[in-house]
This record gives sequence, C-alpha cells and structure tokens, in this order.
Amino acid sequence: MPTSNELMRLARTCAERLPRPSRLRNFPSFAEMEELCGDEYEELLAVLHDDEIYEAADLDAQERLVNAIRDALPAGRQSLVEDLVDNQAAQVWLQQEGAFHLGMAVGVLLAQAGLSIPDEEVEVDEETRREREDAIRFGAHRQTDRRLQYDPDEEEKEEQREREEEDEDDDV
Repeated sequence: MPTSNELMRLARTCAERLPRPSRLRNFPSFAEMEELCGDEYEELLAVLHDDEIYEAADLDAQERLVNAIRDALPAGRQSLVEDLVDNQAAQVWLQQEGAFHLGMAVGVLLAQAGLSIPDEEVEVDEETRREREDAIRFGAHRQTDRRLQYDPDEEEKEEQREREEEDEDDDV
C-alpha cells in the first residue's frame, strides 16, 4: 500500500502544473485541475487502484450489472435503474468536489504552517517528530485568526456593551 507521502508526491506533480493564483483567493476548480493535469491525476488514481484495499473499479462490469438489473425489471420500472445510476453519479461527483476543496483548504493550512511535501521518504527521530507535531497542534508556525480564539472574558465584555447601549438609549 502506498504511503501518504508517496501519494502526496504524485499529487504534487499534478499541482505543479497548475498556474499560480494571481489573486489571494483565486483557487483552481477541480475541472481546471483535471483539464491541466489529467495524465498525472490518472497516474495517482492508478496507484490507488493498484492497492489491494481500493482495487480498480471495473466500469464495464458496472455497466453490465446495470443492464442486467434493468433487463430483469418490467418495462415500467426500468427507468428506476437510470434514476439510481444518475443519482449515484451525482453523489460521486459531490464527494469528489468536496474532497478536492477540503484538500485545497488543508493544503493551504499546511503551507501556512511551513510544511511541505518531502521529495523522498526521510527518517525522522521520535523527538523531532513530536516537536513538529506540537508545532502544528499549538501553532508555532501559523497565525490564528483572533476572531476564532476563545476569550474567557467575551461574555463579560458583551454584557458591558449591552449596558452601555442601554445607557445611551436612556440618555436619548
């Protein structure tokens, strides 16, 4: 089974073909990525398909099964199979889009944390691995959005603002 790092190196060959965004939030879509680096994406899928856990999906076998099920149904019910196939295809697309955008967001966070995909598998001693893990967990390399940080005094500050607003309303 390929390691995550091996899969990431394959994915990086795909990503390196994408043009760099000209604006801060101009991210490529999955369709753009697929168009620009279809061969590399297919190679990544082939590695996953070669794994005994994922095994290749046999599209011809799927089509034969769909046709067999459709043919076994009465004519008035055969459209249900088409509805099922269309719904399944939509679900696969939805999951693929979700995984793509989640991967983009995680990639951005990892890059902000100063992490990169290693060119080759590197042995790291346990202490270094723990230090890196702590740095990621506790934000040594990234800035946290202050709006998302927990402020134990926030409730008290909110109550104070409300009292001030009420005082202003009373003065008017």
